[in-house]
Amino acid sequence: MRHEALLDYIENNKARLFDLLCGCIRIPTENDGTWGNETPFAQHLQALFARAGVESTLYCPADMPEAVNHPDYHHGRNLAGRTNITAYIPGTEGGHSLMLAAHLDTVPVGDGSLWTVPPLEGLLRDGRIYGRGACDDKYSLAVMVFLAEA
Repeated sequence: MRHEALLDYIENNKARLFDLLCGCIRIPTENDGTWGNETPFAQHLQALFARAGVESTLYCPADMPEAVNHPDYHHGRNLAGRTNITAYIPGTEGGHSLMLAAHLDTVPVGDGSLWTVPPLEGLLRDGRIYGRGACDDKYSLAVMVFLAEA
């Protein structure tokens, strides 16, 4: 896709990007350091990538000996439900590859009564999107799906 065509696509389809992000926020992925629940979100992303024609693989770091045997691995950390996803779009014409990376988890919501909007609603209001993970890091993941669709 040419540079100008991509910019036109982005401008004309911003509502789709916002919908993707709000949908991502609605899937809880809180991580407190000893547990997480990224699997449903990873499965959601896999379905979105599949609809865009992009192959992906789900995996859990606990199932990878090279991860759990690495010197920097935090032993005793529970990785159950901590599924990750890798999606791959091959380059064309022998060009360079590009890697985009983001994390699926968010910090805990905490006391929901302290939020001015429900933290997992994914609310678009007054030109802003509100919810846990809106900037860190579900926006990056929504952009990746959006670009795959483009």
